[in-house]
Order: sequence, then structure tokens, then C-alpha cells
Amino acid sequence: MKARFLVLPLLLGATLFAQGPGGGFGGNRTPPTPAEIVSRQVQMMTKFLSLDAGQQASVTTILTSEQSQLQLNADKLKTDRAALVDAIKANQLGTIDTLTSGIAALQGQNDSARAKAAAAIYALLTADQKNKLGTGLGPLFGGGGPGFGGGRGFGRR
Repeated sequence: MKARFLVLPLLLGATLFAQGPGGGFGGNRTPPTPAEIVSRQVQMMTKFLSLDAGQQASVTTILTSEQSQLQLNADKLKTDRAALVDAIKANQLGTIDTLTSGIAALQGQNDSARAKAAAAIYALLTADQKNKLGTGLGPLFGGGGPGFGGGRGFGRR
């Protein structure tokens, strides 16, 4: 009985120490590059929708263009969000309004880029692929996105 109380904590401790330096949940990983994001999205769509080689090439081009648009806003969004935190802490109400309006505009541009890419991809699909996609558009948005099916559209008809 006493051995159980000794062995269990040792096993748990060993399990925790067996994790890498970033922990088991990717704590210190670098974020994926835009090319890696595009590659993963194309792989996911190919697996789910059975894209042919020509469709894969077109989807890669569309998603690469989308990532370029998103990257244009990424630094500004990061800066504005950090400034928003500072404005909140300083109780700068006017600055908060200005920053949130700017963030909303940038988010709108990102949503537009994603929607245009999804529309271009949807136009490439065959009738069978559109049927497989169902009513949700989540797979065309990299698995989700606000108001666009959120990934729940997989196979839904």
C-alpha cells in the first residue's frame, strides 16, 4: 500500500520531466511560416475534398496571396493591440475608441481577404466537391473563422 503512494508521484514526476523544454503543449515553438500555413491548408482541403493536382496548384496560389494580405496587417494589429492594453491600463478612453476602430478596420480587411480567397476556391470546386463541403464553409477558411461555419461544416448537408 505504501509503495503505491510512493510509485504514483514518481511516475507523474517522470512524466512531467519527460516533456521537452517547451512542455508537452508547444510552449516554445515558433509560429508557422505563411508557406507552412498554406501547405497545411492545401493538405487538409486535398484530403477532405479530394482536390486534383490542378486544383491544388490553384488553391496554393490563392492561399499564398491571402497570406500576403494577412501579413500586411499582422504587425499593425500586434502594435495596436499592445497599445490598446496600455490605453486600458491608463484609462485613456479616447485612445481606446481610436484603437478599437483601427483594429476593427484591420480585422475587416482580414475577413475580406479570407472571404475572397474562399470564394475563389469555391469557384474551383466540382459539383461533387461542393456537395461534400455541404452548407458549412469551414474547410475553405482553414478550418474555421467567425461566422463562416467555424469548421462545423465538415460533411454537413
